[in-house]
Amino acid sequence: MHTHSKFSLTLCFLLLVFINACTSIKPKNLDETSVNNASINLPIERWKTPQGATVHFIHRKGLPIVDIQLTFNAGAARDVELPGLAYLTNQLLAEGTLKKTSQELAIQLDTNGAKITLESYRDMAILRMRSLSTISKLTANVNLVGEIATTPSFPPEAIKRIKQQLAAAIAYEQQSPQKIAENYFYQVIYKNHPYATPQFGHKESLDRITKHDIRQFFQQFYVAKNLVIAIVGDISTAQAQAISAKITQAMSAGEPASTLPKPSDSPKITQHIEYPTSQTAVIFGRTAIDRQHPDYPALYVTNSLLGGNSTQSLLGKNLREIHGLTYNITSSFIPMQTNGPLMITFQTSNHQLNQAIALVKKTLIEFKETPPTTAELDQIKQHILKSYPFGLARNEQLVGHLSAVGFYNLPTDFTSDFLKKIATVDLKQVAEITNRYFDDNQMTLITVGNTNTSSP
Repeated sequence: MHTHSKFSLTLCFLLLVFINACTSIKPKNLDETSVNNASINLPIERWKTPQGATVHFIHRKGLPIVDIQLTFNAGAARDVELPGLAYLTNQLLAEGTLKKTSQELAIQLDTNGAKITLESYRDMAILRMRSLSTISKLTANVNLVGEIATTPSFPPEAIKRIKQQLAAAIAYEQQSPQKIAENYFYQVIYKNHPYATPQFGHKESLDRITKHDIRQFFQQFYVAKNLVIAIVGDISTAQAQAISAKITQAMSAGEPASTLPKPSDSPKITQHIEYPTSQTAVIFGRTAIDRQHPDYPALYVTNSLLGGNSTQSLLGKNLREIHGLTYNITSSFIPMQTNGPLMITFQTSNHQLNQAIALVKKTLIEFKETPPTTAELDQIKQHILKSYPFGLARNEQLVGHLSAVGFYNLPTDFTSDFLKKIATVDLKQVAEITNRYFDDNQMTLITVGNTNTSSP
Protein backbone atom coordinates (compact mmCIF):
# COMPACT_ATOMS: atom_id res chain seq x y z
CA MET A 1 0.00 0.00 0.00
CA HIS A 2 1.29 3.43 -0.83
CA THR A 3 2.25 5.79 1.97
CA HIS A 4 -0.41 8.24 0.80
CA SER A 5 -3.16 5.60 1.14
CA LYS A 6 -1.98 4.63 4.64
CA PHE A 7 -2.06 8.26 5.69
CA SER A 8 -5.60 8.72 4.28
CA LEU A 9 -6.92 5.64 6.09
CA THR A 10 -5.32 6.74 9.33
CA LEU A 11 -6.76 10.22 8.97
CA CYS A 12 -10.25 8.85 8.26
CA PHE A 13 -10.03 6.58 11.30
CA LEU A 14 -9.00 9.47 13.58
CA LEU A 15 -11.77 11.65 12.16
CA LEU A 16 -14.38 8.95 12.83
CA VAL A 17 -13.11 8.59 16.40
CA PHE A 18 -13.28 12.37 16.90
CA ILE A 19 -16.83 12.61 15.48
CA ASN A 20 -18.00 9.69 17.62
CA ALA A 21 -16.47 11.27 20.72
CA CYS A 22 -18.11 14.61 20.01
CA THR A 23 -21.55 13.14 19.38
CA SER A 24 -21.34 11.10 22.57
CA ILE A 25 -20.75 14.21 24.70
CA LYS A 26 -23.98 15.69 26.07
CA PRO A 27 -23.70 19.46 26.43
CA LYS A 28 -24.26 20.57 29.97
CA ASN A 29 -27.32 22.71 30.52
CA LEU A 30 -26.35 26.39 30.80
CA ASP A 31 -28.33 26.94 33.95
CA GLU A 32 -26.67 23.98 35.66
CA THR A 33 -23.23 25.16 34.62
CA SER A 34 -23.96 28.74 35.56
CA VAL A 35 -25.36 27.85 38.95
CA ASN A 36 -22.25 25.83 39.69
CA ASN A 37 -20.03 28.72 38.61
CA ALA A 38 -22.06 31.37 40.41
CA SER A 39 -20.29 30.69 43.66
CA ILE A 40 -19.05 33.99 45.05
CA ASN A 41 -19.44 33.05 48.67
CA LEU A 42 -18.29 36.15 50.50
CA PRO A 43 -17.28 35.25 54.06
CA ILE A 44 -19.13 38.16 55.64
CA GLU A 45 -19.06 38.58 59.40
CA ARG A 46 -21.68 40.86 60.93
CA TRP A 47 -22.10 42.45 64.35
CA LYS A 48 -23.17 45.63 66.09
CA THR A 49 -21.09 48.03 68.13
CA PRO A 50 -22.19 48.91 71.69
CA GLN A 51 -23.59 52.21 70.32
CA GLY A 52 -25.70 50.38 67.73
CA ALA A 53 -23.77 50.71 64.45
CA THR A 54 -24.02 47.72 62.11
CA VAL A 55 -20.66 46.29 61.01
CA HIS A 56 -19.80 44.03 58.06
CA PHE A 57 -16.30 42.57 57.79
CA ILE A 58 -14.43 40.44 55.27
CA HIS A 59 -10.93 39.16 55.96
CA ARG A 60 -9.01 39.31 52.69
CA LYS A 61 -5.38 38.24 52.64
CA GLY A 62 -2.76 39.74 50.39
CA LEU A 63 -2.22 43.48 50.38
CA PRO A 64 -1.13 45.18 53.62
CA ILE A 65 -4.12 47.48 53.25
CA VAL A 66 -7.35 48.00 55.19
CA ASP A 67 -10.38 49.68 53.60
CA ILE A 68 -12.99 51.12 55.95
CA GLN A 69 -16.25 52.69 54.79
CA LEU A 70 -18.74 54.50 57.00
CA THR A 71 -22.14 54.80 55.30
CA PHE A 72 -24.73 57.02 56.94
CA ASN A 73 -28.39 57.20 55.95
CA ALA A 74 -27.85 60.91 55.41
CA GLY A 75 -28.15 61.60 51.69
CA ALA A 76 -30.02 64.29 49.80
CA ALA A 77 -33.34 62.55 50.53
CA ARG A 78 -32.94 63.86 54.10
CA ASP A 79 -32.53 67.57 53.30
CA VAL A 80 -35.80 68.34 51.51
CA GLU A 81 -36.32 71.64 53.37
CA LEU A 82 -32.79 72.87 52.60
CA PRO A 83 -31.54 71.15 49.41
CA GLY A 84 -27.77 70.85 49.42
CA LEU A 85 -27.50 70.53 53.21
CA ALA A 86 -26.65 66.80 53.11
CA TYR A 87 -23.90 67.26 50.53
CA LEU A 88 -22.49 70.31 52.29
CA THR A 89 -22.38 68.55 55.67
CA ASN A 90 -20.61 65.53 54.19
CA GLN A 91 -17.96 67.60 52.43
CA LEU A 92 -17.21 69.55 55.61
CA LEU A 93 -16.36 66.53 57.77
CA ALA A 94 -12.62 66.63 57.07
CA GLU A 95 -12.36 70.44 57.21
CA GLY A 96 -11.34 70.35 60.83
CA THR A 97 -12.33 68.82 64.17
CA LEU A 98 -12.61 70.22 67.68
CA LYS A 99 -8.94 69.26 68.18
CA LYS A 100 -7.34 69.58 64.75
CA THR A 101 -7.41 71.92 61.78
CA SER A 102 -7.93 70.57 58.28
CA GLN A 103 -4.23 71.07 57.59
CA GLU A 104 -3.25 69.08 60.66
CA LEU A 105 -5.60 66.28 59.64
CA ALA A 106 -4.17 66.22 56.12
CA ILE A 107 -0.58 66.11 57.38
CA GLN A 108 -1.28 63.28 59.82
CA LEU A 109 -3.18 61.23 57.24
CA ASP A 110 -0.38 61.72 54.72
CA THR A 111 2.28 60.83 57.28
CA ASN A 112 0.39 57.67 58.19
CA GLY A 113 -0.14 56.63 54.56
CA ALA A 114 -3.93 57.02 54.65
CA LYS A 115 -6.48 58.44 52.23
CA ILE A 116 -9.89 59.88 53.12
CA THR A 117 -12.77 60.09 50.62
CA LEU A 118 -16.11 61.85 51.16
CA GLU A 119 -19.15 61.17 48.97
CA SER A 120 -22.83 62.07 49.16
CA TYR A 121 -25.76 60.71 47.14
CA ARG A 122 -29.54 60.70 47.38
CA ASP A 123 -29.65 57.68 49.67
CA MET A 124 -26.42 57.91 51.62
CA ALA A 125 -23.40 59.86 52.80
CA ILE A 126 -20.01 58.16 52.86
CA LEU A 127 -16.75 58.57 54.74
CA ARG A 128 -14.15 56.14 53.40
CA MET A 129 -10.58 55.52 54.53
CA ARG A 130 -7.78 53.42 53.06
CA SER A 131 -4.91 52.71 55.44
CA LEU A 132 -1.80 50.60 55.73
CA SER A 133 -2.48 47.59 57.94
CA THR A 134 0.59 47.92 60.14
CA ILE A 135 -0.65 48.23 63.71
CA SER A 136 0.85 51.65 64.46
CA LYS A 137 -0.37 53.24 61.21
CA LEU A 138 -3.79 51.63 61.34
CA THR A 139 -4.37 52.59 64.96
CA ALA A 140 -3.46 56.22 64.31
CA ASN A 141 -5.67 56.38 61.21
CA VAL A 142 -8.66 54.77 62.93
CA ASN A 143 -8.37 57.37 65.68
CA LEU A 144 -8.45 60.11 63.04
CA VAL A 145 -11.50 58.63 61.32
CA GLY A 146 -13.31 58.40 64.64
CA GLU A 147 -12.46 62.03 65.34
CA ILE A 148 -13.62 63.19 61.90
CA ALA A 149 -16.86 61.23 62.18
CA THR A 150 -17.76 62.43 65.67
CA THR A 151 -16.33 65.91 66.29
CA PRO A 152 -16.19 67.98 63.10
CA SER A 153 -15.92 71.69 63.84
CA PHE A 154 -17.53 73.10 60.66
CA PRO A 155 -15.33 76.23 60.50
CA PRO A 156 -17.06 79.26 58.92
CA GLU A 157 -14.34 79.82 56.30
CA ALA A 158 -14.71 76.19 55.16
CA ILE A 159 -18.50 76.51 54.99
CA LYS A 160 -18.11 79.57 52.76
CA ARG A 161 -15.56 77.85 50.51
CA ILE A 162 -17.54 74.60 50.08
CA LYS A 163 -20.69 76.63 49.36
CA GLN A 164 -18.80 78.44 46.61
CA GLN A 165 -17.61 75.13 45.19
CA LEU A 166 -21.17 73.76 45.20
CA ALA A 167 -22.48 76.93 43.56
CA ALA A 168 -19.82 76.50 40.84
CA ALA A 169 -20.85 72.84 40.41
CA ILE A 170 -24.51 73.88 40.07
CA ALA A 171 -23.56 76.51 37.47
CA TYR A 172 -21.58 73.89 35.55
CA GLU A 173 -24.54 71.49 35.59
CA GLN A 174 -26.74 74.24 34.18
CA GLN A 175 -24.44 74.31 31.16
CA SER A 176 -24.66 70.56 30.58
CA PRO A 177 -27.72 69.38 28.60
CA GLN A 178 -27.32 65.87 30.05
CA LYS A 179 -27.29 67.14 33.66
CA ILE A 180 -30.19 69.49 32.99
CA ALA A 181 -32.18 66.57 31.62
CA GLU A 182 -31.22 64.31 34.53
CA ASN A 183 -32.15 66.82 37.24
CA TYR A 184 -35.44 67.63 35.55
CA PHE A 185 -36.19 63.93 35.03
CA TYR A 186 -35.86 63.31 38.79
CA GLN A 187 -38.14 66.26 39.54
CA VAL A 188 -40.81 65.02 37.13
CA ILE A 189 -40.92 61.34 38.09
CA TYR A 190 -40.57 61.94 41.84
CA LYS A 191 -42.64 65.13 42.13
CA ASN A 192 -42.80 65.88 45.89
CA HIS A 193 -40.87 62.78 46.93
CA PRO A 194 -37.50 63.30 48.69
CA TYR A 195 -35.66 61.76 45.70
CA ALA A 196 -36.66 64.81 43.65
CA THR A 197 -34.16 66.86 45.67
CA PRO A 198 -31.00 67.65 43.65
CA GLN A 199 -27.85 66.44 45.38
CA PHE A 200 -26.04 69.80 45.15
CA GLY A 201 -29.17 71.73 46.09
CA HIS A 202 -29.96 75.14 44.60
CA LYS A 203 -28.02 78.39 44.73
CA GLU A 204 -30.88 79.93 46.75
CA SER A 205 -31.05 77.07 49.26
CA LEU A 206 -27.28 77.06 49.74
CA ASP A 207 -27.39 80.75 50.60
CA ARG A 208 -29.94 80.01 53.35
CA ILE A 209 -27.95 77.20 55.02
CA THR A 210 -26.30 78.23 58.30
CA LYS A 211 -23.74 76.56 60.53
CA HIS A 212 -26.61 75.83 62.92
CA ASP A 213 -28.44 73.94 60.15
CA ILE A 214 -25.31 71.93 59.41
CA ARG A 215 -24.76 71.10 63.06
CA GLN A 216 -28.37 70.02 63.51
CA PHE A 217 -28.27 67.80 60.41
CA PHE A 218 -25.04 66.23 61.62
CA GLN A 219 -26.38 65.58 65.12
CA GLN A 220 -29.53 63.93 63.75
CA PHE A 221 -28.09 61.73 61.01
CA TYR A 222 -24.42 61.11 61.80
CA VAL A 223 -25.20 58.76 64.64
CA ALA A 224 -24.36 55.12 65.36
CA LYS A 225 -27.83 53.65 64.81
CA ASN A 226 -27.92 55.36 61.41
CA LEU A 227 -24.54 53.96 60.38
CA VAL A 228 -23.19 50.90 58.56
CA ILE A 229 -19.46 50.22 58.80
CA ALA A 230 -17.76 47.99 56.22
CA ILE A 231 -14.21 46.73 56.74
CA VAL A 232 -12.09 44.76 54.27
CA GLY A 233 -8.46 43.83 54.72
CA ASP A 234 -5.79 41.53 56.05
CA ILE A 235 -6.68 41.84 59.72
CA SER A 236 -8.35 39.54 62.21
CA THR A 237 -11.97 39.64 63.34
CA ALA A 238 -10.82 40.84 66.76
CA GLN A 239 -8.96 43.74 65.14
CA ALA A 240 -12.00 44.65 63.03
CA GLN A 241 -14.21 44.59 66.11
CA ALA A 242 -11.78 46.86 67.94
CA ILE A 243 -11.72 49.25 64.95
CA SER A 244 -15.51 49.53 64.75
CA ALA A 245 -15.76 50.03 68.51
CA LYS A 246 -13.11 52.75 68.45
CA ILE A 247 -14.72 54.64 65.57
CA THR A 248 -18.11 54.76 67.28
CA GLN A 249 -16.87 55.07 70.86
CA ALA A 250 -17.58 58.81 71.10
CA MET A 251 -20.51 58.74 68.68
CA SER A 252 -24.04 59.46 69.81
CA ALA A 253 -26.29 56.38 69.53
CA GLY A 254 -29.15 58.42 68.08
CA GLU A 255 -31.90 56.82 66.05
CA PRO A 256 -32.08 55.40 62.52
CA ALA A 257 -33.50 57.69 59.84
CA SER A 258 -37.18 57.25 59.11
CA THR A 259 -38.32 54.98 56.28
CA LEU A 260 -38.71 56.85 53.01
CA PRO A 261 -42.20 56.83 51.49
CA LYS A 262 -42.81 54.90 48.31
CA PRO A 263 -43.09 57.24 45.31
CA SER A 264 -46.27 57.33 43.28
CA ASP A 265 -46.33 55.78 39.83
CA SER A 266 -44.36 57.67 37.20
CA PRO A 267 -46.40 60.02 35.02
CA LYS A 268 -46.38 59.72 31.23
CA ILE A 269 -45.01 63.15 30.42
CA THR A 270 -43.13 64.50 27.42
CA GLN A 271 -41.20 67.66 28.23
CA HIS A 272 -38.69 69.60 26.15
CA ILE A 273 -36.26 72.16 27.57
CA GLU A 274 -34.80 74.59 25.09
CA TYR A 275 -31.01 74.83 25.12
CA PRO A 276 -28.60 76.20 22.46
CA THR A 277 -26.63 73.11 21.49
CA SER A 278 -26.11 70.94 18.41
CA GLN A 279 -26.85 67.74 20.36
CA THR A 280 -30.08 66.98 22.20
CA ALA A 281 -29.86 65.08 25.48
CA VAL A 282 -32.61 62.49 25.93
CA ILE A 283 -33.79 60.63 29.02
CA PHE A 284 -36.65 58.18 28.71
CA GLY A 285 -37.67 56.37 31.87
CA ARG A 286 -39.68 55.86 35.04
CA THR A 287 -39.48 54.74 38.66
CA ALA A 288 -38.69 51.04 39.07
CA ILE A 289 -37.68 49.00 42.13
CA ASP A 290 -35.99 49.15 45.51
CA ARG A 291 -32.86 47.15 46.33
CA GLN A 292 -34.72 44.31 48.06
CA HIS A 293 -37.29 43.78 45.31
CA PRO A 294 -37.60 40.17 44.07
CA ASP A 295 -37.57 41.42 40.45
CA TYR A 296 -33.97 42.65 40.83
CA PRO A 297 -32.15 39.67 39.19
CA ALA A 298 -34.59 39.36 36.28
CA LEU A 299 -34.59 43.13 35.69
CA TYR A 300 -30.78 43.08 35.77
CA VAL A 301 -30.73 40.49 32.97
CA THR A 302 -33.51 42.11 30.93
CA ASN A 303 -31.90 45.54 31.17
CA SER A 304 -28.58 44.05 30.03
CA LEU A 305 -30.28 42.58 26.96
CA LEU A 306 -32.04 45.80 26.09
CA GLY A 307 -29.56 48.54 26.88
CA GLY A 308 -26.97 47.55 29.46
CA ASN A 309 -23.68 49.35 28.96
CA SER A 310 -22.67 47.73 25.70
CA THR A 311 -23.00 48.68 22.05
CA GLN A 312 -23.95 45.03 21.53
CA SER A 313 -27.24 45.46 23.38
CA LEU A 314 -30.43 45.80 21.36
CA LEU A 315 -30.66 49.58 21.73
CA GLY A 316 -26.97 49.93 20.98
CA LYS A 317 -27.22 47.87 17.81
CA ASN A 318 -30.33 49.64 16.55
CA LEU A 319 -29.46 53.27 17.28
CA ARG A 320 -25.68 53.23 16.95
CA GLU A 321 -24.52 50.33 14.84
CA ILE A 322 -27.36 50.17 12.28
CA HIS A 323 -28.71 53.72 12.09
CA GLY A 324 -25.82 55.83 13.44
CA LEU A 325 -28.13 58.06 15.46
CA THR A 326 -25.98 58.26 18.58
CA TYR A 327 -22.48 57.52 19.75
CA ASN A 328 -23.68 55.82 22.92
CA ILE A 329 -27.03 54.75 24.34
CA THR A 330 -27.58 52.89 27.61
CA SER A 331 -30.43 51.71 29.75
CA SER A 332 -29.83 51.52 33.47
CA PHE A 333 -31.70 51.27 36.74
CA ILE A 334 -30.70 52.31 40.25
CA PRO A 335 -32.41 50.28 42.99
CA MET A 336 -32.40 52.36 46.17
CA GLN A 337 -34.09 52.41 49.59
CA THR A 338 -37.35 52.79 47.74
CA ASN A 339 -38.18 52.69 44.04
CA GLY A 340 -35.19 54.05 42.15
CA PRO A 341 -35.15 55.29 38.56
CA LEU A 342 -34.93 53.31 35.32
CA MET A 343 -33.48 55.38 32.47
CA ILE A 344 -32.67 55.09 28.79
CA THR A 345 -30.17 57.88 28.07
CA PHE A 346 -28.44 59.13 24.94
CA GLN A 347 -27.55 62.19 22.92
CA THR A 348 -28.33 62.73 19.25
CA SER A 349 -28.09 65.48 16.66
CA ASN A 350 -31.00 67.90 16.83
CA HIS A 351 -32.17 67.11 13.31
CA GLN A 352 -32.23 63.36 14.12
CA LEU A 353 -34.10 63.68 17.41
CA ASN A 354 -37.55 62.61 16.22
CA GLN A 355 -36.09 59.65 14.33
CA ALA A 356 -34.07 58.53 17.35
CA ILE A 357 -37.01 58.75 19.78
CA ALA A 358 -39.25 56.86 17.36
CA LEU A 359 -36.62 54.14 17.01
CA VAL A 360 -36.28 53.76 20.80
CA LYS A 361 -40.05 53.31 21.11
CA LYS A 362 -40.07 50.90 18.16
CA THR A 363 -37.25 48.90 19.76
CA LEU A 364 -39.20 48.61 23.03
CA ILE A 365 -42.26 47.36 21.15
CA GLU A 366 -40.22 44.86 19.13
CA PHE A 367 -38.50 43.68 22.32
CA LYS A 368 -41.97 42.77 23.65
CA GLU A 369 -43.29 41.24 20.45
CA THR A 370 -40.10 39.43 19.44
CA PRO A 371 -38.37 38.32 22.64
CA PRO A 372 -34.73 37.26 22.67
CA THR A 373 -33.81 33.71 21.76
CA THR A 374 -32.64 31.18 24.32
CA ALA A 375 -29.12 31.50 22.92
CA GLU A 376 -29.16 35.31 23.31
CA LEU A 377 -30.44 35.00 26.86
CA ASP A 378 -27.81 32.38 27.73
CA GLN A 379 -25.08 34.57 26.26
CA ILE A 380 -25.96 37.61 28.34
CA LYS A 381 -26.30 35.54 31.50
CA GLN A 382 -22.88 34.00 30.93
CA HIS A 383 -21.45 37.47 30.40
CA ILE A 384 -22.95 38.72 33.68
CA LEU A 385 -21.76 35.68 35.64
CA LYS A 386 -18.23 35.95 34.26
CA SER A 387 -17.87 39.72 34.60
CA TYR A 388 -19.58 40.26 37.97
CA PRO A 389 -16.68 38.90 40.07
CA PHE A 390 -14.29 41.39 38.44
CA GLY A 391 -16.31 44.16 40.07
CA LEU A 392 -15.32 42.74 43.45
CA ALA A 393 -11.68 42.02 42.68
CA ARG A 394 -10.12 45.03 44.41
CA ASN A 395 -10.55 45.75 48.11
CA GLU A 396 -12.00 49.21 47.46
CA GLN A 397 -14.64 47.62 45.22
CA LEU A 398 -15.44 44.97 47.77
CA VAL A 399 -15.81 47.42 50.65
CA GLY A 400 -18.33 49.41 48.58
CA HIS A 401 -20.29 46.25 47.80
CA LEU A 402 -20.16 45.20 51.44
CA SER A 403 -21.45 48.63 52.47
CA ALA A 404 -24.41 48.27 50.10
CA VAL A 405 -25.24 44.85 51.54
CA GLY A 406 -25.34 46.39 55.00
CA PHE A 407 -26.99 49.68 54.09
CA TYR A 408 -29.86 48.03 52.21
CA ASN A 409 -30.22 45.37 54.91
CA LEU A 410 -29.53 42.49 52.52
CA PRO A 411 -28.70 38.97 53.77
CA THR A 412 -25.02 38.07 54.01
CA ASP A 413 -25.45 35.46 51.25
CA PHE A 414 -27.01 38.07 48.93
CA THR A 415 -24.20 38.02 46.34
CA SER A 416 -24.13 34.25 45.86
CA ASP A 417 -27.93 34.06 45.88
CA PHE A 418 -28.18 36.93 43.37
CA LEU A 419 -25.86 35.21 40.89
CA LYS A 420 -27.71 31.91 41.22
CA LYS A 421 -30.95 33.71 40.43
CA ILE A 422 -29.29 35.41 37.45
CA ALA A 423 -28.36 31.97 36.13
CA THR A 424 -31.96 30.74 36.31
CA VAL A 425 -33.70 33.72 34.70
CA ASP A 426 -35.79 32.37 31.82
CA LEU A 427 -37.58 33.81 28.80
CA LYS A 428 -40.90 33.93 30.64
CA GLN A 429 -39.38 36.17 33.32
CA VAL A 430 -37.81 38.40 30.68
CA ALA A 431 -41.21 38.83 29.02
CA GLU A 432 -42.87 39.64 32.36
CA ILE A 433 -40.18 42.19 33.26
CA THR A 434 -40.40 43.80 29.83
CA ASN A 435 -44.16 44.27 30.15
CA ARG A 436 -43.85 45.48 33.72
CA TYR A 437 -41.05 48.03 33.41
CA PHE A 438 -40.42 48.85 29.74
CA ASP A 439 -43.88 49.93 28.62
CA ASP A 440 -43.38 53.26 26.83
CA ASN A 441 -46.94 54.22 27.82
CA GLN A 442 -45.73 54.48 31.41
CA MET A 443 -42.49 56.34 30.75
CA THR A 444 -41.49 59.99 30.96
CA LEU A 445 -39.56 61.58 28.11
CA ILE A 446 -37.25 64.54 28.80
CA THR A 447 -35.27 66.24 26.03
CA VAL A 448 -32.86 69.17 26.26
CA GLY A 449 -31.70 70.74 23.02
CA ASN A 450 -32.33 73.22 20.23
CA THR A 451 -35.78 73.18 18.60
CA ASN A 452 -34.66 75.48 15.80
CA THR A 453 -33.66 72.33 13.94
CA SER A 454 -36.02 69.77 15.51
CA SER A 455 -38.60 69.32 18.24
CA PRO A 456 -39.82 66.12 19.91
